Amino acid sequence: MKEKISVISVLYYSEHLISPLVKNIKFYLGRYLDKIILINNSKDDLSHIKINKVQIYQMKKNLGYGAAINFAFNKIDSHFMLIMNPDNFITKFEINLNELKENIYTGIRNNNFFYDKFPSMPHDTLKYLSFKTFGVFKNQINYLKPRIQVNQNESNIIDWVYGDFMLMSVKVFKEIKGFDENFFLFYEETDFCRRALDKNIKSISLDRIYYETCNFKSSIRNVDLIKIRSEIESFKYYHLKYSNYFVFLFCAHLLKIFFTLGFILTYFLKFLFKPLIKPNNIFLTRLNSLNNKL
Repeated sequence: MKEKISVISVLYYSEHLISPLVKNIKFYLGRYLDKIILINNSKDDLSHIKINKVQIYQMKKNLGYGAAINFAFNKIDSHFMLIMNPDNFITKFEINLNELKENIYTGIRNNNFFYDKFPSMPHDTLKYLSFKTFGVFKNQINYLKPRIQVNQNESNIIDWVYGDFMLMSVKVFKEIKGFDENFFLFYEETDFCRRALDKNIKSISLDRIYYETCNFKSSIRNVDLIKIRSEIESFKYYHLKYSNYFVFLFCAHLLKIFFTLGFILTYFLKFLFKPLIKPNNIFLTRLNSLNNKL
């Protein structure tokens, strides 16, 4: 195995990001870079793209995030791997790979020195009851989210590493047995890091790595409904796996009642205030989708 890094990025109608992503990776990883593996989960034809050190694999269908990473893992022959979203850009990469131990690493994103703790059922339920449905109290509920503050100029142990930037050895990924493919999107990295802890593999933020998420969309397609369905399915699967079963049942039924009442209320308001309010079909579709999934 080479003492180098293979970078994995999952694309979904993201051709517009390939060129800046590759240039950014090559600039900051330099001599450490072995190759860049791009997994195309969309039906975009990217066969015309030929770039040195870049391998593009076209999937027959959208595998989801975790399954796409697992697929790419089998194409790696370097010692380290970096999982990176196509809309992220490295702004600082000053590490010596030989100093890294068998852990999971990330950097500082958007100069934010707070990391989320493991998700809790009560907080996630409150999140869905508010801004995930009607877009209210987002700031207040985010304020209640349990967080870990890390110190600048230090390496800090955190609960879990965001899936948009994960650096580790191939040995670590293999020992944890990759991502759980029951997660199509969301919660998969949290689950990955929880299973890592069972093997005494820690999640660590490195002050010598900084990265930013760009302001424009990572996909040219509207993926809102895909995200809604995926997040709800992952929400259910994750908390059934790690939360108290009776607490999960209570919260799940509470959410179902809330979504049902919200859909009915929205339906009647549409007629009561028809002269004043235009029906929001996207909003109704979203509510109906949430209710059906729960």
